[in-house]
Amino acid sequence: MLGLFIALGFAVRGLTSHHKPVSVTVSPPASVGLHTGLQEPPGVLGATFTLDDGTGSSYRVTLVKVIDPARGANQVDLPDGGKRFVGLVFRIKALSGDLQGEDANNDAVLVGADGQRYQAALNPIAGYGNFHDGAIQVAPGDTVTGAVAFQVPDGVAVSTIQWTALSGFGPMVEWTVNG
Repeated sequence: MLGLFIALGFAVRGLTSHHKPVSVTVSPPASVGLHTGLQEPPGVLGATFTLDDGTGSSYRVTLVKVIDPARGANQVDLPDGGKRFVGLVFRIKALSGDLQGEDANNDAVLVGADGQRYQAALNPIAGYGNFHDGAIQVAPGDTVTGAVAFQVPDGVAVSTIQWTALSGFGPMVEWTVNG
């Protein structure tokens, strides 16, 4: 997309050097949906947000629980040295459309007190499933609960949890985590 804007800029610049000035406005199609930023004021643990992902699907997402530290689901799932697992438990209620484009492992981001953004670790944690390997599969009117695990350095507190629909291309909501 950025390449399109750069190429268009050179084309317009070339036109203006030999022709009358041209005014060009470029807007991405609605279906592309660039990250649209924070949609509402931050919530706290237990807060529910309703998201419309721009493709005709809408759902409610609730941060149910922060498990810090979390245990891996088995003896093989261990965090790297100097890190711990943090598990985020989300409840998703489908309101309309098809949520097949939603993946909790891509939608959820943990922000540490160090200002760093941590992506999902893809490790299962004890007591919770990871949806369908992150993919959210739920029919309108139904609810599903799952967890996303993160590897966070020891000593770094959890500050904020962000959820961005459509793997980072849709609207974003966030929760502030105390302590």
